[in-house]
Amino acid sequence: MGTVADGPEITVDMEGRHQPVGGGVGESLVGWSESHRVDVFVERSCLALSFQVSAHRSHAVFLASLLAPEQSPIVIVEHDVPIPGIGWEIRASGLWADHICETPLDHWSYGLEAFALAVDRPDELLGRALGERVPLGWELEFEAGEEAAVLGESAQTISGYRQAGTVHGLVLSADGDRAIDGLAVRSHWWGFGGPTLVTVGAPGSASLDTVLLPDVYGCWHHELTATGSRSRSLPVGVV
Repeated sequence: MGTVADGPEITVDMEGRHQPVGGGVGESLVGWSESHRVDVFVERSCLALSFQVSAHRSHAVFLASLLAPEQSPIVIVEHDVPIPGIGWEIRASGLWADHICETPLDHWSYGLEAFALAVDRPDELLGRALGERVPLGWELEFEAGEEAAVLGESAQTISGYRQAGTVHGLVLSADGDRAIDGLAVRSHWWGFGGPTLVTVGAPGSASLDTVLLPDVYGCWHHELTATGSRSRSLPVGVV
């Protein structure tokens, strides 16, 4: 388990669903959300998936992207996913995904069967959102490599954490099945904020591929380099 010096401990029950807490003035829940995210880097490719529940909306958001040199980014952006009653299994038109906590703070599994878009331009989803419809799926296992670390700077209140580890399994696409085994960072946060940057590996070199994925409050900029990947949260108006 993760800890913060002189502060609360990251406990296994934090892996479950969190109840919204009001934002102060008027106790508005606008802006409150809970998200699970996984970023994976495998040599010469990376993938990311994010599932977000927003307290003031009747639907959730599912984002996914697969980047590899010399191929169009493959993406899923679904803003109208019915919120699951129990667990994190989601179903929508052309989309099934599940996120299962096998062992809290240690092992998660992820399944996906969906139709995605292969897009020609990194910013295509911010405009016409046109692309080629392609199948995409995966059967993945996350294994923790270290203790979970608190997101944010406060040592008194935990509203999220991240955990480095590895992901292995299969990615299923129109080009066939591909076994992967790579570095990963799993993030889980709730409340009125979240991480603005997630890095896997050492993504300091020149960009090989990039894509922008719009969410409810802005977009995620997902970028692949030769040595790692980075995902940045950008607010509305920045891009």
